[in-house]
Amino acid sequence: MSLRFSLVPPAVWRPLVRDWLGALPDHERQLAASILVGLHDRHIGITPRLSAGLARSLVSGEWTRPWDAAIERLRRDHAENGEQPLIPERAFDFVVYHLAGPLIRLACEELGECLLFAEDAVDAPVRADAYAEYDQNLLSLIGQLVVDDGRRIPALFWRERALRLAAARGFAPQPDFDMLDLAVFFELRPAMRERRENAFNLFIPQEQHLRDERRQGAGADGLMLTRREEDIQRMHLTEHLYPEPLRMDRVLNTGYAIVKPPPQPVRQRDVLLVTMCYGGIADVFLKTCFADFALFVSRMLPYTGGSQFRWIEGDRFGRVRSQHTLLHDLSRRLPVEIAPANLPDYRLLFLESAGWLPGYLDHAAPMFTLPDRTDAGVAAWLRSVWQQHTDSLQTPPPDAPQIRLGDYHFIHLLLCLPARLQNDDSYQTQRIRDLFGGDLDSLCITWVPDDIRDGENWSVVGSGSNWQPAPGTDQLRLIGGGLVDAWLDAMLYEMRHV
Repeated sequence: MSLRFSLVPPAVWRPLVRDWLGALPDHERQLAASILVGLHDRHIGITPRLSAGLARSLVSGEWTRPWDAAIERLRRDHAENGEQPLIPERAFDFVVYHLAGPLIRLACEELGECLLFAEDAVDAPVRADAYAEYDQNLLSLIGQLVVDDGRRIPALFWRERALRLAAARGFAPQPDFDMLDLAVFFELRPAMRERRENAFNLFIPQEQHLRDERRQGAGADGLMLTRREEDIQRMHLTEHLYPEPLRMDRVLNTGYAIVKPPPQPVRQRDVLLVTMCYGGIADVFLKTCFADFALFVSRMLPYTGGSQFRWIEGDRFGRVRSQHTLLHDLSRRLPVEIAPANLPDYRLLFLESAGWLPGYLDHAAPMFTLPDRTDAGVAAWLRSVWQQHTDSLQTPPPDAPQIRLGDYHFIHLLLCLPARLQNDDSYQTQRIRDLFGGDLDSLCITWVPDDIRDGENWSVVGSGSNWQPAPGTDQLRLIGGGLVDAWLDAMLYEMRHV
């Protein structure tokens, strides 16, 4: 539908501005004037009534028609899939230019006309009655667009706006989300096979007792005083040097000496899952598949204080950025059972619960240069990244024991490398494992092609899992399902043999 632009003369719009904005308090009037000028400068024909209502709503937090329906739609959609609260009153810039502006523009396209203010007299001006009709039509159409069934505004619009609003704070820079990326993130449903392991606590490792260096001697850690009857058999030999009346007094009153055993070893079940993507291959498809993989793993692992997920991605210049979360922060927020049909919703809930949004999908999120890196090779990058991140392992919660890298029960590295390096002997599995100096319990390598639809060049190499799509496979849901299944198989195989 074509859109016709027409100019409204000062004699028509100035009285309306004076009537609608003049009744507002000073701060609301200034905001309404800014909204009016800002959107008209972008060729969006907002009316004085709509700008006054939007300014009043932003300041008071009490949303009026038609903006109340739009905010309610965002909150309802986000409440089903997200966790961070939506507070539009803290994001004036976002609400005006990324929510109200697009809705008004689309309403104008439905009307077929957009009326803008002119500073001078114009030929064939818009009459006052025509502008009043335009104002009323905009009000009605915006309300209709909000409750639309997706024919005019796709559901992705509301999801993307809710995601950005959850991350918006004041006039801070908005996350740089790509709509095509978000379409993949929200719509991809990997065709995974049904697995009986999709049950809470299936991946429970065998209980691991950490080595206590103090148990290498006589099995004692000094002496202690006690009056407990059950400890009499452990009474130290020096107690028998006392006369019997004095020894009985010590047993009943002051306490007698016994051998103090060392503290019980810590029972450890913690798991460290690290994913490293080299050379800018971490596109939204790979990130979506990893989110699903981590989501399933988080439901299969038991609740522990120190189990941790880390996502590390590098760009073509060797810079990195990372995300990390403790399983402690996720267990209470995620569903026990994961229904495949609702996987995109759980995926969003997982990333928000982990605190990975918006940075995980934000193209503008900062990248950081690795310190003290002189060699530009892949091997040097892997060693440098591993050293940096193992030195800065997140401290567990206060009620959990502090652990070092060597104290993890199971360390699994999921490494994603460009497929063009696959035939280079320098990047064979054992040589890559040697780079990490024996820190790893499990290594799974994913070879990623330049074209993600090129199924023949995808492959996953790991213990218990050597996967490659069937010839001719180019559907992302099939490739994604194969990836997640192969990653789970590789990790499950290794955990069963620890």
